[in-house]
Amino acid sequence: MDYGSTPKFSNPRVNDQPQTMPARDYGEHMSSYLPRRRPLADEFWFLSHRDYGTGRLLADGILGTALAGALIGELALAGYVRLQAGRVVPIDPAAEPAEPAVTGYPRHAANARRIPPPRQVGIDPLHGIVMTEITARGALYPVTDWITFLVKDVAQHVTGRMEAAGLLRPVGGVLRRRKWEPVDASTASSPGVALRYQARALVTAGAPVDQQTALLAGLTLATGLVRQVDVDDMSNLRDALLEVVNTLPDDALTVLRAVQDSVTAQARQVRR
Repeated sequence: MDYGSTPKFSNPRVNDQPQTMPARDYGEHMSSYLPRRRPLADEFWFLSHRDYGTGRLLADGILGTALAGALIGELALAGYVRLQAGRVVPIDPAAEPAEPAVTGYPRHAANARRIPPPRQVGIDPLHGIVMTEITARGALYPVTDWITFLVKDVAQHVTGRMEAAGLLRPVGGVLRRRKWEPVDASTASSPGVALRYQARALVTAGAPVDQQTALLAGLTLATGLVRQVDVDDMSNLRDALLEVVNTLPDDALTVLRAVQDSVTAQARQVRR
């Protein structure tokens, strides 16, 4: 199977003047048009599956790799970890005030609070599971190692979270062989709608892009999924998504590069 070439993420602009936006902050001129946001991994799951039925658009290994990268991105956006020098660094809320989760991000009002410890009431249970592992190991391992560690079970955990949130329902099978379908097709299509909308707005009007959308765009490119979400009225979607990704600082790009390298390695194995 040929997954096609994937872009090498480079961001020359952020070296001089980072162009970043606070997570989930679209601005008043965009907020009324965009659908409600879901966790990054949930949005990518929707993007990588058909809006109706159980059809999927990616192989298991590639989907798991992207979901693992998305989950690390979620932890960074939430301020539980910092991506620094290619490593995942847990943030200790008792030892330091909340900082931007990815180095290079400016301070914003949304970051001006302490991050609750992993097992505190209110945290996403899936975040708690992963943070328990990351906290126990400290800043010893790079992003690539954490993706490899998470990839085996991440799809099961993400679909379980989505089922609990009323986003998915099981269709036949048991455990790892179980298939899932969206409860609501419009909800399932919303990540693709938001992604195309913000990419278009950035390219045509210089509109701000939030960090979650930039990571989602990068995962779409890294996995070759862009061919599945392209539409007739936006033939230059790939270039537009690259523009979106270029709003991220270099440390955030570490996650996307790790996903891309894993996808490339899997594609080579399939060709043999």
